[in-house]
Amino acid sequence: MSDNATPPSETAANLDVRLMEPAELDEVAELLADATSEGAVESARNALESHQQAQGAAIFIVTLAGDLAGAYIMAPAQMSVEVALFAVRKDLRRRGLGRIIMQDALRRAGHRPMVVETGEATMPFFTAIGFKKFGRRKGPNGEVRYRVGWHTPGQRMSTGADQPDQRS
Repeated sequence: MSDNATPPSETAANLDVRLMEPAELDEVAELLADATSEGAVESARNALESHQQAQGAAIFIVTLAGDLAGAYIMAPAQMSVEVALFAVRKDLRRRGLGRIIMQDALRRAGHRPMVVETGEATMPFFTAIGFKKFGRRKGPNGEVRYRVGWHTPGQRMSTGADQPDQRS
């Protein structure tokens, strides 16, 4: 950790996660641009506008001491929840903020599995925080995109195999 990096515990104390206000769309689109497969602000803006209208979707922004630090889009996807886009401001990366933000997303997902589509560069981050790779495809620009998932551990159900034989 560099000398000017804020420790994760102090960072978490100064974080605020809330729903995005419509007036913040342009600033959030700039932040999320790198998270799109095209790497473009317009792609992020389109995703934000689309998810603003989508049933059950939510756009969360993360502020650190009042400044935009991160954002993510969460939407229902069949029996799971998908994080459609997720980004941390470049100058705040590698300080534990991404982990804190994803913990917030997992908490909001409840007991539903969470899925994320990610590129090669961010794959190590997602595997480090417990996501498992379950799919791979070529993106629109030919880049490799991975589908990763995280499932809340549930209670183990008895299969009966662990019970003593009751036959006489």
